[in-house]
Amino acid sequence: ILIIFSLILTSLVTNGSVLLIILPFHLSYLLIPLIRFYHNWIRLIQYGNKPTMHHFSALKTSPEYEVPKHVAFIVDGNGRWAIKQGESSGLSIDRTYGHTVGANVTVNIVKRTFALGVDYVTLFLFSTENWTRPKPEIENILGLLNKYLFECANYFQQDKIELKVIGQKHRLPEYTQRLIESVGYKPSSDTNPAERRQVLCLALSYGGRDDIVESCRAITQIALQNQLQQLKNKSTTSEDYSDSKAFSNINIDQSLFSQHTQLGKLGIPDPDLIIRTSGEFRLSNFLLWNSAYSEFEAVSCNWPEFTPDMAEDIILRFHDRKRRFGGISSTI
Repeated sequence: ILIIFSLILTSLVTNGSVLLIILPFHLSYLLIPLIRFYHNWIRLIQYGNKPTMHHFSALKTSPEYEVPKHVAFIVDGNGRWAIKQGESSGLSIDRTYGHTVGANVTVNIVKRTFALGVDYVTLFLFSTENWTRPKPEIENILGLLNKYLFECANYFQQDKIELKVIGQKHRLPEYTQRLIESVGYKPSSDTNPAERRQVLCLALSYGGRDDIVESCRAITQIALQNQLQQLKNKSTTSEDYSDSKAFSNINIDQSLFSQHTQLGKLGIPDPDLIIRTSGEFRLSNFLLWNSAYSEFEAVSCNWPEFTPDMAEDIILRFHDRKRRFGGISSTI
């Protein structure tokens, strides 16, 4: 009403000479609510009465909807996106530009995912195989990591986001290692263990096979220590105590093995949902042990094209999945 009144008043005062100039600006204010109405109408058709992030707090308390506890992202397609942009524009665009755009996307994706009520977010950012890439590209990736870790320090503290790393952290530059240790939120010693945690886990110089090998080594070390302890017993001699007996006194099962994976050591549960961009249908050596029963979503777009809304839609559709873990659903 105010917009229509101002148009009439302007027309009377200026004899309509200025009306044609300011009319588009006034109409733009009328279009905004129409666009919002259209967006909400489309979402209503697509999702019905399913929740959106604007009422995720009600979603978390409703038994009807299940938000995944742990969501992992395989960040893929930054370089290919940059090359594609160069081909379509006729310009020479380096792969590093894709990593720069993708890094900014990552921050927005992480914030939206935590806002939806997810407790653990893991990002597969740099694999053990990625060290074979050109040195300038590696330096660009690590430089972007440092930049955004520093810029997100306040966000981590204000929202109480813990920062963890899986992978060969010792291979990272010393500055990056110090930054990782300093920027994340650290719960106080008197924090209730039952209090809800939100953890951002970065997979850096990470390989799933390497993770499994290290778990085997850790369990073997326990067995050897157990053997040495038994040998200290006067009633046991080295002749009647074989290597097999060292392992026989340890209950090696899936639970023990999981505890010695890198996620297990940090107290992070296996991912419920793994989202990968660039349209590839493979894990690429990511969380091979921990992803045994993870739900998988492959998105056709490259990571720089991936949006928080797309991530939200995938996460909110998680409750439609029937997770039977090899058993039989009660609804069948």
